[in-house]
Amino acid sequence: MKVKGVAMKIDMSNLTSTEEDNERELEDDESEGSGDEDRRKDPVMNSYFIRHRGCINRVRTCQYGSTTLAGVWGEVGKVGIWDLKTALQTVDDPFQLAEHNKKRGKGPGIPTPPLFSFSGHLTEGFAMDWSSTEPDLVRNTSYVNNSLKWGKGP
Repeated sequence: MKVKGVAMKIDMSNLTSTEEDNERELEDDESEGSGDEDRRKDPVMNSYFIRHRGCINRVRTCQYGSTTLAGVWGEVGKVGIWDLKTALQTVDDPFQLAEHNKKRGKGPGIPTPPLFSFSGHLTEGFAMDWSSTEPDLVRNTSYVNNSLKWGKGP
């Protein structure tokens, strides 16, 4: 099985304004004598990778009880549902994130089986969404006009 893609959860912090805005702020700060160093911290990006077979073309998430589910559809025509609770908790905890990155190494993510998978489509699709009236249902439509409603959350 060749792995070509990953699903990621990315958390960014300490983002600052553009370089032009920073130059203006520096000029203002120099004239006022302000030394607010906290605003000039380096940006931080934390990420959690979930290995996925094939390229991903659709991702839809929904809140289901205390967890976040992600429906992922790729070029191989399979739709999977992943529980993102661990990913979301990990990027917020530096110790869990360090452990995750050690396990992951330099690879494209830790193999994590989906909660549910559907492989009834012959091709990749163009539409996927969670039901707004029934939180455990997903609808997806492929390029060959197959429209399916399926799923049952965890």
